[in-house]
Amino acid sequence: MFSENAVLQREMPVPVWGHADDGEIVTVEMQGQRLSTTATNGAWMLTLAPLTVGGPYTLTISGADNTITHTNILVGEVWLCAGQSNMGWGLGGSEKPEQIEKHANLPNVRLLSVAQNPQEHPRRDLDFGWGMCTPRAAYGFSAVGYYFGRDLHKALNVPVGLINSPVGGSYAHTWMPGRYLEDNPVLHPLLSFWDETLAQRVKLIEDYRAKEPELKKRYETDLAKARAEGTPEPTAPAGPDNDPTRDKRNMTGAAYNGMIRPLQPYALRGAIWYQGENDEGDATRYRTTLPTMIRAWRETWKNLAPVDAAIDNFWFLIVQLPSRAYPRSADRCHRAEMREVQWDIGQTLPRCGTAVTIDCVNKEDPGDNHPPIKEPMGQRLAVLARARVYGERIEHTGPVYHGMSIEGREITVDYTHVGGGLVAHGDELTGFAIAGADMTFVDAEARIDGDQVIVSHPDITAPIALRYAWEHYPNCTLYNKDGFPAAPFRTDRPVAP
Repeated sequence: MFSENAVLQREMPVPVWGHADDGEIVTVEMQGQRLSTTATNGAWMLTLAPLTVGGPYTLTISGADNTITHTNILVGEVWLCAGQSNMGWGLGGSEKPEQIEKHANLPNVRLLSVAQNPQEHPRRDLDFGWGMCTPRAAYGFSAVGYYFGRDLHKALNVPVGLINSPVGGSYAHTWMPGRYLEDNPVLHPLLSFWDETLAQRVKLIEDYRAKEPELKKRYETDLAKARAEGTPEPTAPAGPDNDPTRDKRNMTGAAYNGMIRPLQPYALRGAIWYQGENDEGDATRYRTTLPTMIRAWRETWKNLAPVDAAIDNFWFLIVQLPSRAYPRSADRCHRAEMREVQWDIGQTLPRCGTAVTIDCVNKEDPGDNHPPIKEPMGQRLAVLARARVYGERIEHTGPVYHGMSIEGREITVDYTHVGGGLVAHGDELTGFAIAGADMTFVDAEARIDGDQVIVSHPDITAPIALRYAWEHYPNCTLYNKDGFPAAPFRTDRPVAP
C-alpha cells in the first residue's frame, strides 16, 4: 500500500503499517513528523497526524538495519473502486488509445490496481504499488473509476488516488467476513452458497467424465472427416476445470479476504460501488445484503486502525444498474426491483448516495450486460461526491419522485431535483405507465407542466397507481435541464411485512 507515487488522504489521521522483527523499533518520517513504535508479533502500525495537501513529499520508514524511502508522494483524496466486472471494465474498452492519449496524462491522479484474487483466508499484503496516471496506465484501469477520479481532480484541484479492486461475477455477500452472515437471519442461508456451488461443479466434472469417451470418439471421427475433406478442423472438447475449488469467487468472504482486507486500514474518503448484476434475482435480500456489507467495511476499517486514526463511516456511492434488454417474467422485473433497492439504500443509509445510470446503454446491443458507455457513470458519481461529500451547492441528480395527486383521469406527479427545469429528451415524453383498479399497467401519455408531469391514458378513467422506467430496458426520456435522467420509481411497491 505504501510505495512511491502513492496518494495519502488529506484532512484525517493516516495509519502507516508494515512488518518487522519483534522488538524492532520502526520510525516513520513525513512532512516534519517523526514517529516511532515497536514491532510486536511481526507487525507495527502508527498514525501520522493530518497531512498538508499537495506534494510531492517523501515518506521514510526506518528499522534497525534498513531504511525505505518512498518518493513522489501526494496528499489529497483517496477513493476505492469496487464491485464486479463492470467496475473492472477497462478504459480501453470504452475509448480508443488515440482518444485516451488526449486526456489521460494526469500526473496528480494516481492509480493502484488490486489483481483479482479472492481468497479463503484474509490476505494481509499487496505485491504491487501505486503508479501515475498515464494513457498506458489508464487504458487497463477501471473506466468508471478513471472518469470519476479525473472529474473529481478537476473540480477539487487536489491530488486524487484511486484504488481499483473488482471481482467479476461476484455476489455482494462474498465481500464481507462470514461472521456478518452468521449473525443475520436473512443472510445466514447464504453461508451454504459456496457448498452448493462446489457440489454443482463436482457434478459437472462427474457428468463430463461419464460422457468423455463418447465425446472423444465423436471428436476423432469429426477430425478425420475434416482432414479427408480439407475443411476446418473441429475444436477438441476442453471439458470443465478438474479443480472445483480453483475459482473462489463464490466462497463466503472470499472477495473481502482477497480484495479488501489487504487495503485496510488505509485512510480514504470513500468507495464507489458498481455491483448487483449477480444479485439481481434476489433484490429483496439485497436490501439487507448491501447495507450489511457497507457496515462490515466501515466496522472492519475502523477496528483495524489505531484508535486515533479510525475512520467514522466513510462515504459509499452506488451505481444504479443501467438498462439491459432481456426477457422478464410476467409479474416481476428483477432489474427494476434491484434499481429500487439501490436507490433506497443510497437515500436512507447515512453517508451514502446513488447515481442514476439508466440511460448508459449499448444501443447497438441492448442486451449487453457490459455497456461500454462508462463516462456518464463516472461523471455522475463525481458530481454526486462534489455535492454530498464535499458540500458544493450544485444539482447532483435528476428529477426524483416526490408525490402524486389524482384528479379524474389524470395523475399529477411532483418532483424534487428539477434543477433548471424538466425536459424530455427526444420527440416525446415516455416511460410512464399507469393502472386502474385491476392493477394492469399500460404505457401512458405524459406531458410536462412546469415542475410537474401530467400522466393519463384514454382507456383508464380512474387511475390509482403509477410507474416510471419500470422495465429492464425502458424507453424513458425525462431529464432535468442539468442533464441528469429522472430516477425510476413505482407507487405500488409492496408493503414491508
